[in-house]
Amino acid sequence: MTTGITRLILGVHGHQPVGNFDWVFEEAYTTSYRPFLEVIERHPAIRWSLHWSGPLVAWLEARHPEAIRRVAALVRRGQVEVLGGGIGEPVFALIPERDGLGQLRRFTDRLVRLKLGTPRGAWLPERVWEPSLPRLFRAAGFDYTIVDDHHLTLAGAGPQAAFGYWMTDDAGDTLALFPSSKALRYLVPFRPVEEVIEHLRGLRSETPRAVVLADDLEKFGLWPGTSRWVYDEGWLESFCRAVERESSWLTTSTFRQYLDAHPPLGQVYVPCASYQEMGEWSGGHFRQFLTKYPEANTMHKKMLMISRRFERAAPRLRPAARRAVEAHLYRGQCNCAYWHGVFGGLYLSHLRAAVYRELLAAERWLDRAAHGARAWAAVETDDADGDGRPDLQLRSGLMNLWIDPAHGGAIVEWDDKVRGLNLVNTLTRRPEAYHAKLRERQTVVAGAGLDGPATIHAGVRVTEPDLETHLVYDRYRRAAAVDHLWLGDVGDAQAFARGQLPDSAAGLERPYRWTVQRPATGVHVTLQREARLAQGGIETPVRITKRIHLSRRRPEVVVEYTVLTLGAAPQPMRLATEWNLALKDPHYNRVGEIPAARRLWLTDSHQDVTVGLEASAPATVWYAPVETVSDSDRGLERTYQQMSLALSWTFTAAPRRPWRVVVTARVQSGGVHAAV
Repeated sequence: MTTGITRLILGVHGHQPVGNFDWVFEEAYTTSYRPFLEVIERHPAIRWSLHWSGPLVAWLEARHPEAIRRVAALVRRGQVEVLGGGIGEPVFALIPERDGLGQLRRFTDRLVRLKLGTPRGAWLPERVWEPSLPRLFRAAGFDYTIVDDHHLTLAGAGPQAAFGYWMTDDAGDTLALFPSSKALRYLVPFRPVEEVIEHLRGLRSETPRAVVLADDLEKFGLWPGTSRWVYDEGWLESFCRAVERESSWLTTSTFRQYLDAHPPLGQVYVPCASYQEMGEWSGGHFRQFLTKYPEANTMHKKMLMISRRFERAAPRLRPAARRAVEAHLYRGQCNCAYWHGVFGGLYLSHLRAAVYRELLAAERWLDRAAHGARAWAAVETDDADGDGRPDLQLRSGLMNLWIDPAHGGAIVEWDDKVRGLNLVNTLTRRPEAYHAKLRERQTVVAGAGLDGPATIHAGVRVTEPDLETHLVYDRYRRAAAVDHLWLGDVGDAQAFARGQLPDSAAGLERPYRWTVQRPATGVHVTLQREARLAQGGIETPVRITKRIHLSRRRPEVVVEYTVLTLGAAPQPMRLATEWNLALKDPHYNRVGEIPAARRLWLTDSHQDVTVGLEASAPATVWYAPVETVSDSDRGLERTYQQMSLALSWTFTAAPRRPWRVVVTARVQSGGVHAAV
């Protein structure tokens, strides 16, 4: 007969990312956060540990301060413990330790100011653990964090690993680790209350033990189908009553209370890990997202560059400027846009845009401190993306260009600093594991469950029929000034939209040689390479030169192409320069062609920006929207990513007679819709 007391530690985590729509915050508050508080207030004997992320707390302070006051009251009566964490909700493994420490301390300061207590536990976003974290958390004043039971399995802790907490350390700095139960994550709140209680009953032993559930608060109301189940049909109310009814063997505790009253189960050293599903999504290690998605790597390295600039400049900044840069940097480190799992994450362009907006705001402060009001331009040629090859970073007070010579000399970042926009905040269409199941038609209706709502990990849910027909994959990164060159004059808008222009023989994305010049008007780089174009079994050698100029004073980029055949005979060929832009102009939100145009104006009224493209010779223009098929909390869905345009010219290249064309890209406010 089992007689030991089971102490159930209930932890919930509420979060909305930086840049999420205000209506999403409001919906989450109305359907999840507020009704959750209403239920637990009626059951003071049921203790909870609560973490609200920094972005969510900031929104609640501004929009629903009464929620903060309600939690403060629960803290005063000892029912709720509030956990700390990073104020921008970063994955600590992705940011410098100095920023992690600053984030933790800033959020603790805010919680204390809001009378929510001094936290002893730090929330670990996405449970992304690395062995150096004890040193960071202890330096910030924390005693414990929460991992998954999967972490303890990887550490070889054995079958009893999940029934308490363990001690770990880094260089002598110790930290307690509470493992959260994966089984409970899949039961709560998706299965009937009786089934959850029976599961807990089955975990009883002759000695006291703890069982931890630490998971998303949004599953209590915001996830599809859960609002009706959890609140209208009373799942959470019934759960609280059931725990109260079973109090002879089942009691609740906060992490802090259990830590103070019970010894650890032992000592453990956990390898780099997250919850099991995360390993499947990332391909093993969380940082693999940075190789799986080059766009995430570009954004991540941009963030690191701003962090390094801030570290160097901080001693010289005025206090107001230092606080502003720090706040923008920390918000730009919000983790959601840097990876993709079951929610949209990286696939949501507005989240990526928000990260760039914050990082560029921080950069503007740093620029003003370094250059004042004068016009300036600079270039750096170090390995910015960490792939072991130089990158070209052209900067002015108005714009940034990041050019990748190793991958076709494409522009992978084009920042409009004035408006805080990365105009090449784009995404490449690539295979995802769930696409195979979509093709096999292994789909279920979103939100459908047997005895409750379906967990978001159940089956493949779709948001529209025939979604598999929209699975299109790119063979190169969708950036700007992407070069396409082939013999003959074939090519059309449909082939362009599907990423099937006939230019593979030209060696798309092959490396360019480069040189840097610094004229008085700004900075420019000259990129050059040779290619062999094939047609009908005959190869024609050519030399492609691309010169990119960034002005000191004007919000414009000038790209000049020169093509020279190195063969003996003239050859007809076609050049297309592709520009993927993070704009949505309804005039170009379809597949289409403009036969001959010298000027295009592309307007995104939502972002209040217009980009003009002007060519020195009339171009055939192909355009198409780029949409991805990705997973979300609602199921698989199409997501608009960017507008894609190609300006193309047919010409005859002859030996010693180079062909040239110039494209000027300008940025301005307001709205102009024209193709001339």
